[in-house]
Amino acid sequence: MSTELESIPNKVIVHIGIDFPDNAPNTFIEKVTENLTAPGLVIKVNKRPPMGVMASLEWTIPTAIAAYLLKPYFDGFLKEAGKDHYIILKNWCKSFIENGRSIKIHKIIASQSTNKHVGQDIQSRAVSLLLQTKNGKIIKLLFDNDLSKEDWENAIEQFFDFAIDNYDKFPNDKLTHAIIGLEEDTRLNIYAIINRKTKQLQFYDDKGLLRLHNDQKNKQNFSDNDNKIAT
Repeated sequence: MSTELESIPNKVIVHIGIDFPDNAPNTFIEKVTENLTAPGLVIKVNKRPPMGVMASLEWTIPTAIAAYLLKPYFDGFLKEAGKDHYIILKNWCKSFIENGRSIKIHKIIASQSTNKHVGQDIQSRAVSLLLQTKNGKIIKLLFDNDLSKEDWENAIEQFFDFAIDNYDKFPNDKLTHAIIGLEEDTRLNIYAIINRKTKQLQFYDDKGLLRLHNDQKNKQNFSDNDNKIAT
């Protein structure tokens, strides 16, 4: 296994990327990545500045730690390593997001933001998983803060099922059909969100996710007002 800490040459194909805050100690990074070790697997670790000020576009959902499952993993490495490593990666992702559940994010609203309400976020700002599809789109899996560990792990199972189907059957796969009509620009994310009732993944582009968040906040405001009236 190679990581950025070992100075990966620019021309080397990266299979998995992982983002950490730049104050994360190298010992922690090595501990998080150790169970992914496999001959020929290249993991690129990116250390970023802390998220700092969150401006009004909160719905873009940056997260503190994120793992990127890139096209060369599915198109190249997995074909050579076989399905055994696929299971290893899926289990590692479950452990990765469990680490994310324990991270506490302190949000600061920019002074110029029009949204001064600081409440609980719907989706976790601590952790996310990103998938690069067969045709280069990025699908970002987000996790609702108040859903259970089992719900999060079930979402990962669905995410991996979509990924394998996408690489095996594109363009006639379930994921491609599920995101028809969403953002076509591959530079922009498509978001996978856990439906709170069915616990199945649903897909949104930026505009759709913003509408979803606005609807959820409006429902919460109505609920809060009802509670105030009742008391």
